[in-house]
Amino acid sequence: MYKRLIKILFIISIFTFNLHAQNIFDDFIKIYNINGKNYKLSGTFTDIKEGKKTVNKFDMIIGKDYKLMYLKNNNTLFLANKQGFFILSRNQVSPLKIAGNYVVTGAANMNDLMSINFIDDYKIEKEISNEEINLTKKNRSVPYAKASLKKNNEGYTIDFFDNRGKALKKAVYKKNNNADYFDNMEFYNLIINTNTSTICRIEKAEPSSSSSSYFRSENMKTLFSLFKD
Repeated sequence: MYKRLIKILFIISIFTFNLHAQNIFDDFIKIYNINGKNYKLSGTFTDIKEGKKTVNKFDMIIGKDYKLMYLKNNNTLFLANKQGFFILSRNQVSPLKIAGNYVVTGAANMNDLMSINFIDDYKIEKEISNEEINLTKKNRSVPYAKASLKKNNEGYTIDFFDNRGKALKKAVYKKNNNADYFDNMEFYNLIINTNTSTICRIEKAEPSSSSSSYFRSENMKTLFSLFKD
């Protein structure tokens, strides 16, 4: 009877442990994906390298299955959807598809902001504490094999690692109390040009009624019409 009771308590503790880890992951994804709603966001990317700052303004349209960003300073579109991750400038004939494992730095930290789909790309590997869980990739194209997601008073931080556990990048996600989305994101490169970082700030957000079927790579030329310089 005593052994059976210990076994039952052990199963309950494992279930509770896994449920709490799932809640941390789900809460992060809910904010990261703006609860699956369509939004048009505007803000700035600030690249910092050796103390020098470069600011790039952007507009971004986000839906359940896509993210489209327009960098105003260099007239470039970035599209992330189920097809992949694409870049197109106004003078290009067709979009360029970027491999998921291609590490882009600077304001083009787009692959970290846009192309990572945490729902499809990662799964919970282990709960470290009440505020920290380890993730492992379940999609081969994801550039970071493992990640550590930590919750704090300001939001979340994610440390990304390779298969050997070497730190590659740190991402910080913050939001104010009135926002349904992360309005301040910071990216730090931990392996290449470690003295560089990128800060993304959302300054304006409004609902969008755009249809997801329109946001495909073959339509990128026409997608420029959604933004004003």
